[in-house]
Amino acid sequence: MLRSHRPFLSHVNVVRRLGVALPLLSLLSLVILAAAAPKRVSYQETVAPLLRIHCSGCHTKTSAAGGLSLDTPDVLRNGGTKFGRKIVVPGKPAASALVGYLRGTHQPQMPMGGHPLTEAQIRTVERWIAEGATIDAEKLEWPYVPIARVTPPAVAGNVSHPIDRFVLAKLRAKGLTPAPPAPKVALIRRLYLDLVGMPPTPQETDAFFADTSPNAYENLVDRLLADPRFGERWARHWLDLVRFAETHGFEADNIRARAWRYRDYVIRAFNVDKPYDRFLQEQVAGDELFPKDPDAWIATGFLRLGSYDELSTDPPGRRQETLNDATDTLSSAVLGMTVGCARCHDHKYDRISQRDYYRLQAFFVNTEWREQSLPGEVDPPAVIEERDRARQERKAAEEALDRFRAEVRTAMQKADANDEAIDKWLSDASRKDRKETWDGLRAKRDDVVRRLHPIDAVAETVTDRNAEPPKHHVLVRGNLTTPGEAITPGFIAAFSGGKEQEAVFAKPEDGRTSGARSALAAWLTSPRNPMTARVIVNRLWQHHFGVGLVGTPSDFGVNSEKTAYPELVDYLAGELIRRKWSLKAIHRLILTSATYRQSAMPTAKAKAVDPANRLFRSQNRQRLEAEAIRDSVLSVSGGLNPERGGPSIYPALSAEVLSTGSTRKWGSSPEDQQRRRTIYVFQRRSLALPIAEVFDGPDMVNSCPRRNTTTIAPQALALFNGEFVWNESRRFADRLLAEEATTATRITRAYRTALVRRPTDEELRQATLFLERKRRLHQEEGQSAAERMAWADLCHVLFNTNEFVYAD
Repeated sequence: MLRSHRPFLSHVNVVRRLGVALPLLSLLSLVILAAAAPKRVSYQETVAPLLRIHCSGCHTKTSAAGGLSLDTPDVLRNGGTKFGRKIVVPGKPAASALVGYLRGTHQPQMPMGGHPLTEAQIRTVERWIAEGATIDAEKLEWPYVPIARVTPPAVAGNVSHPIDRFVLAKLRAKGLTPAPPAPKVALIRRLYLDLVGMPPTPQETDAFFADTSPNAYENLVDRLLADPRFGERWARHWLDLVRFAETHGFEADNIRARAWRYRDYVIRAFNVDKPYDRFLQEQVAGDELFPKDPDAWIATGFLRLGSYDELSTDPPGRRQETLNDATDTLSSAVLGMTVGCARCHDHKYDRISQRDYYRLQAFFVNTEWREQSLPGEVDPPAVIEERDRARQERKAAEEALDRFRAEVRTAMQKADANDEAIDKWLSDASRKDRKETWDGLRAKRDDVVRRLHPIDAVAETVTDRNAEPPKHHVLVRGNLTTPGEAITPGFIAAFSGGKEQEAVFAKPEDGRTSGARSALAAWLTSPRNPMTARVIVNRLWQHHFGVGLVGTPSDFGVNSEKTAYPELVDYLAGELIRRKWSLKAIHRLILTSATYRQSAMPTAKAKAVDPANRLFRSQNRQRLEAEAIRDSVLSVSGGLNPERGGPSIYPALSAEVLSTGSTRKWGSSPEDQQRRRTIYVFQRRSLALPIAEVFDGPDMVNSCPRRNTTTIAPQALALFNGEFVWNESRRFADRLLAEEATTATRITRAYRTALVRRPTDEELRQATLFLERKRRLHQEEGQSAAERMAWADLCHVLFNTNEFVYAD
């Protein structure tokens, strides 16, 4: 025995000779043993998620199957029982019914109807019970914790921009270096497509190249952020999020004639850089907070933009669906969480309970849809002029109808005869002429009323039904027919420090509404709310780089794509709040970074280390959305109508497209109106613009945080065979023939207008040969305008290049 300890004793002697006390050696031994000891099982971090994932579908407070609830630690802490068995007996796994049901020694085995837990998972639960079944304090982690005040990391070299310091620190840690700056021509094209949704003109490109001042790029950023086209471009991103459409959807899909006002409101808000907190407050509670502001009333239309089944035979169920839609969209678009997953049971992954869901929904139970006369004027001049004209026409038509009605009543000798009685009296064959006059006057009046309806100073709004909100209940399994406990409006606990927080609200002075939504708006936009600012700055980053810092922009939860840059997200969120919620300030911060201005040039090493470019070592090559493709075609051809605002327009559709539905599915607009920007195209849920359909437009039913980018054959067919692109190619050709005198200058102008850059010598040579061949072919076919057709063919080719539909 002594011999077996000699090595140890010899070490002790060495320690003694070195003057190290034995008590210190004992302490070191304890530290080593402690480090080797397994970590205790945490209820909050390990056991609670297992129960939430596998048991919350049946065993919650609101749907306690068999009388058992496991959605809070109360039952476990208090030693609850089930069928005479204790659920958990601290220190004794074998005596705990929870283990018995999980292992199947008690029947039925749990989870019933689902896959049994793995042996490792059950052993984890057993170990937790054996260690005493303690309930440790809940620990909130990013993104549930408040936004941290972050200092950009220090990096070697002359790097002053805060974003670049965050990115460069990550890249160097991985042995990577940033991509070189993008060429100037690529940078201006990227910036124009990004901020205004169409390429720069040759004149705008020349001006940028001629500006040799050190702030030339920053000045261009500022000009584009101030350009009214900016709002038209960026409003589309928000409209995707809030499932904007101008019809109800479902089978009838009837028109919401005044929904266009919400679209125009968003464009105005982005152009004037309305603070993001005010922007949200108006949409959630504009009628309560700012009742004298017409935009605030229009903004509340956000809460009614979802689909609506007009033919439903279940009004209560339809009402509940509108509440679900408002709750789900708000939480997804603003809070960046899949709160809707907690509608039927506690969220299986994130810290969101079913009570959280219905407490959030309780803010909306008192609302109703209302057609509201606006307290001021916000419409563009063209709409105001048309409305004034229509009102005068309506007045004249009603006066003419009144005069004729009085004549008929005199003839009838019935001074109080209503229109129905007049109709009946005029139906006599002897009064045919009078009947035709009567019908004509009424038709004229009805026609002007129909024209006036969508442009009258009225908006589709949401407000409270009364000053006292009705009771709301948690719905067991999300079913309206099985209401559970009564709840009051409150905030999501995980976003409020981990504790349930009831909403405290006061009625507005006019006593017309409850004030509940004002409290919700205040919570959403409080600097203490951990999610609102994080989510929106991530969305801005997403649209500038093609993917967000958090790659799942409407899901920051457990199943999200984890970010390598939580500190950068917090830095940008903090800057948004410090800069008074100015979105344009954050745009400018991102756009002026070297990270944004990098070229889209991945290296072999970068692909190996970071294949998805989640460290943003280079810029991402992005395909344009459908709207930017169509708008760019119109801009390049010279046919774009820049008119802004007002009721939506209907581009002409082919007979094949229109044959898919009834004739009332699509209207008609004058030819010049059809050439307006795509954001002004009518948004019908059951019939999308073909170019939007093939190029991955939003479905207009669900919130769309990020569009797909597919590559399918119909995209090539739409660009190459589509009537729209071919017509614009001819218009582009006419423009070149009118504005340039020689073949070389026309080709150069074509490249500079469509692709921003000049053609290479080889491209110039190939284009010249192409024109000669096409001119000859058209002459042989007997075309009277062979020259024009050849140039149209060249323009058509440019519209169909990869370079035209992608931004580097």
